[in-house]
Amino acid sequence: MKTKRAAPSEKIRSQTLMLVPSIPSPGASTAEGTAYKALSLLAKNSDVLCLPEDRPLSARLDEAALSAKGVAVYAFAPVTRCEISSKLKALISDNPCLAAVGMVGLEVMRRHLIDARVFAPRKTFFAVL
Repeated sequence: MKTKRAAPSEKIRSQTLMLVPSIPSPGASTAEGTAYKALSLLAKNSDVLCLPEDRPLSARLDEAALSAKGVAVYAFAPVTRCEISSKLKALISDNPCLAAVGMVGLEVMRRHLIDARVFAPRKTFFAVL
């Protein structure tokens, strides 16, 4: 889960961790399409770590589409809130260059904001609603 160290000539990019309800699809509904666009825009300026709570049926294709944009997807089988919380903690502690934590949707923010604030108190937080 750690990113490799950059060579001295390479610019070190900041990292952004995004919590999403599922892997967003580029051609899906308005909310999911907005999440896909937000991840794509973030990937232009920083390394994006994407932590989905659940997988849709087309997860492989959607994951490949995001990977092509430069988004690292940490997809897991459906898990409990406690397991997502431990994955969140692991991603935050294993990536010291993490600059921000974002959440897509009100429900995701409601479920994980407290855990994210506990694990990363000095990080910037934002939401895509």
